[in-house]
Amino acid sequence: MNDSSLPRREFLIGAVAGGLAGTSMGAAFAAEKAAKARPARTGRKASILAEKPSTDAAVHYSLRGIASQLGKYSVPDGDFRPSESWTLEYSFPVRSPRASTLTIAKRVSPEGIAYSMTVKQNDRDATLTIGATLDCASDRRLLKWQSQRQIPEYTAGPIPPVEETGVVSNTGIALTVGGVPIALAAAQPVIPFAGLLDAFACGVPPSGDFMLFDEFLAFKPAQTAAAAGATQAKLASGAIPLTGYYYFGVGVHPTHVWATDQGLPLFITQGLRSYGLTAIR
Repeated sequence: MNDSSLPRREFLIGAVAGGLAGTSMGAAFAAEKAAKARPARTGRKASILAEKPSTDAAVHYSLRGIASQLGKYSVPDGDFRPSESWTLEYSFPVRSPRASTLTIAKRVSPEGIAYSMTVKQNDRDATLTIGATLDCASDRRLLKWQSQRQIPEYTAGPIPPVEETGVVSNTGIALTVGGVPIALAAAQPVIPFAGLLDAFACGVPPSGDFMLFDEFLAFKPAQTAAAAGATQAKLASGAIPLTGYYYFGVGVHPTHVWATDQGLPLFITQGLRSYGLTAIR
């Protein structure tokens, strides 16, 4: 099957999250923004938080969206070693009482790397929960996964959990969604968002094009990642230097990850949707 199967995948994602029509944070929103997404290199040249504006256009303007929150933000306590096992929890908006959360964990195993991703997306009286466990090779390529989506509070009645399993091979992607088998093409390496965040934390963004398996379990082909320069953010605890990475491609707004000099990814910024790190476990 050729890449024309991808819209079918996006349709499935949108159908499961249909009870959250009011939200602007789902996979459908990212797909709608694809036509408006512009390469990061053509964006504004610096964050307004920089002590000295960067001359690197790739620094973009992504921190502007959380500028009002950074003066009240402090780096969470906890030991973080990029090459070892860790769990990071993010919120959107940062520290809001009704914040949606993103939790990503890494566990190093003899067979490679195991990740987990959990999104809890709040919208009025409903919460969409997406959880996945992912087995990857040592270079962070996705090999197989299991996941589940739940919207138990949906006002039209409880929606049964939708379970999914998948296997990535040289011939493509074989997945089963709610008991229905689906085959997808995969011309590039598939990297889950958790693996991409891990690569940025370790300072080794993937080289060449890749297919992203994002936090909402949607496939985004033809992605490119690169370093995005450096800036300095003014936090509650004082100014802190940040190193930036970004990725962009089909179906996504250019997304930046800003990490400390220890590799700790503090902020994930993507247009109107920006995550801030709230806990290290």
